[in-house]
Amino acid sequence: GVGLTQGVEKAGGKVHLCDGKFQPPVIAGCLKSAAEQGADAVVSAFVDYAMLPTAFDAVVGKGIPVLVGGVAPSGGKQSDAKLAFYDPTSRTKAIFSTISKAALAEQGESTNVLWVRLLDSSTTTSSSDEGVATFKSACSTCKVATVDMTTANLGKVGSAVSAALVSHPDTNALIVPIDTFVPAAVAGVKSAGYASKVKVYSSSGDLAGLQRVKAGEQAADVGTSPIATGWGFAHALMQQLTGETVTPDSGASMRVFTKDNVGDAELTPDAYLTPAWYGDDSFKQQYADAWGVK
Repeated sequence: GVGLTQGVEKAGGKVHLCDGKFQPPVIAGCLKSAAEQGADAVVSAFVDYAMLPTAFDAVVGKGIPVLVGGVAPSGGKQSDAKLAFYDPTSRTKAIFSTISKAALAEQGESTNVLWVRLLDSSTTTSSSDEGVATFKSACSTCKVATVDMTTANLGKVGSAVSAALVSHPDTNALIVPIDTFVPAAVAGVKSAGYASKVKVYSSSGDLAGLQRVKAGEQAADVGTSPIATGWGFAHALMQQLTGETVTPDSGASMRVFTKDNVGDAELTPDAYLTPAWYGDDSFKQQYADAWGVK
């Protein structure tokens, strides 16, 4: 949200953020509010069109272009001038696959993993499957078990992880694809009595995740810059509004944080909202140049 706002404001626009909380009724309310307030465009983030087709169509029906960001086309729809998709499938698959590689890089052929599949959208589901497939392909002798979750059933993750560990006592690695869900999963690890045996791997590179890595509570975190991601959303919106084809979000720059390099990052809320952990902010001017903005 912050990165998107920076990009749109650079181009002279204004952004109003509405948190849908991954709850369909709340998301539908955000879309309805945008339409009623006469927004010039609407950008959604990580919400399948197929989840709320009527709500999306109602916005488009008022002549407001909608960018469905962070997910692949769904519900039989494909991108057009009024409803476009900013598809991150290849990027998300690469990130989720890298989590598996990070676990294997540390524990090698002795890695027996419990992979928590995230089923919030078609993109997270296919990317979770890609991460599991990467693990199996890289280590045919390693054991793999899975647990399924969605944001809506987050409260059940701990008990599901605990039960899976009891059923798979050789497990020594837990992969949780998004940092936000790690605390709930770790509660299940502790409940099963596996806290000293299971190492945790995730992605997002949020502040809490990197703090866990620094404290030795998590083995690795595959980070990507949220600010760069937000500017990518802004660029996709500019493409849509100027009649260009919205190109997929395929260029993920990743950094695997471990105890060996996390000390290089200033772990503060302010630093999280900059590209500092990944490089400089020269990409901002590159986007501005592409938009013809000084």
